[in-house]
Amino acid sequence: MFSSMTVRELEDTIKIIERYERELINRDKIQQVLKSRVAEVVMTKKRAARKRAKILQRRIHLAQETAMLAGTAPAPIDPNLQLEFDYIMNYLKLDEPIINDLFRSLTEEELKIVHQYLR
Repeated sequence: MFSSMTVRELEDTIKIIERYERELINRDKIQQVLKSRVAEVVMTKKRAARKRAKILQRRIHLAQETAMLAGTAPAPIDPNLQLEFDYIMNYLKLDEPIINDLFRSLTEEELKIVHQYLR
């Protein structure tokens, strides 16, 4: 196959192969960066959500304990606290909103780079 090719054709073929290798290397680098960014954002968001859930849970328990100590009927849980707590617990189960938050955090340059790999 290569014996019938001219030197020029061989050089062009080598250039094409080298360009392809560079593109593969760039794609791998971008994928690694994105994976680390995703992991970082997911961990940070989940950590913050867990902390907020613990705070809400403490507030709910304190309200119940206060009512018990006062000798009154069990205090109804503040529906807003319960809604927020449920929302956070559901948020922790879903990765999609976290990933969407990641894409919102990318700069325009990063989005341009990433966009070509999302097609």
